[in-house]
Amino acid sequence: MFFFAVILASACVAQSQSTNAVEILNQSTNSQPSGADFQQAVTAYQQSPSEATAEKVIKLAHAMNPPPAIPEEAREHFVMATTFAEKAKDDTEKAKDDSDLKQAISGFARAIEQYKAALLAAPWWADAYKRLAIAQKAAAHYDDAIASLNLYLLTQPADARDAQDEIYKLKALKQAAEQEAKVEVQKKAEEAQKEAERQKASEPRFEGAWYAKDANGHWSTFWIGSRDYGLILPKFIIRRDSSGQLTITRPNEPAPPPGFLNDDDRNVRYDNIRVDGRILNFRYICDTVYNNGTRSTGDNVITYICRLSEDNNQLTSIEIHCYNNGRELPGSINPFTLFRKDD
Repeated sequence: MFFFAVILASACVAQSQSTNAVEILNQSTNSQPSGADFQQAVTAYQQSPSEATAEKVIKLAHAMNPPPAIPEEAREHFVMATTFAEKAKDDTEKAKDDSDLKQAISGFARAIEQYKAALLAAPWWADAYKRLAIAQKAAAHYDDAIASLNLYLLTQPADARDAQDEIYKLKALKQAAEQEAKVEVQKKAEEAQKEAERQKASEPRFEGAWYAKDANGHWSTFWIGSRDYGLILPKFIIRRDSSGQLTITRPNEPAPPPGFLNDDDRNVRYDNIRVDGRILNFRYICDTVYNNGTRSTGDNVITYICRLSEDNNQLTSIEIHCYNNGRELPGSINPFTLFRKDD
């Protein structure tokens, strides 16, 4: 009999302890934060807005019964934000070009600013987080929209499925936008490179070997006197030296026939080389020239003014003056057009 009494007493104690634990758990679950704790959390958020400070306010507000009221200040910002967002949506649908679209999207920026002001006054407001996320999505601020929806999830756990699916959509839109941005950057880089190449091609480029053609359009061969060497040689070669200045030289020519002098013997040189846009000025000097088979010795100077074609492939004389010992010899040098030759 004593044994059964002990067992019964032990059972009563265990039941009493279990009941107390349930009561304590219920008390802990049903306990409400004080108004002071809640207001302190709101103040902390307002002083330093972040996801962490917002989460604390939301959790405290969620435990309050009844829930905290939405301040009038927050409602004012919320209504203004909604108005801006609706107008931006209408303007976006009516946009006719990129300029109109850019202006319309700026309306979403104003809406975002006002929604944030509303949440600064009421950081536990579920609808404000949801509307903020919608405006941020419209403005293509996908990371911000995801952050706003995560806070909305804390305020409305019952809406978790739809909110989480929307977060997945935002992640997809972000990836698509990043890919489009990458393609656009690549496209602009290619366009910039092509433009740089066009600019470079359009800049005057005098450097190179310049050849003559005969009346039939064939490359002219090298002559001295009446002898045709059958060689296609440039009339002259233009280079740029280490200081960036243009220089003009003649090609290496074969040995002249008897009675003729080579360039070294004639002391051939070019100077006074000047460029003005596509106009090239230079002077050819030598001690001996041959005009129509007549040999002239002394101080021989030929001044040239040539124009470079827009495609940089033709160099045409527009003015030539020939002097022998200071006396001009009109018509002694014929006008010419020289060409680049792809070897």
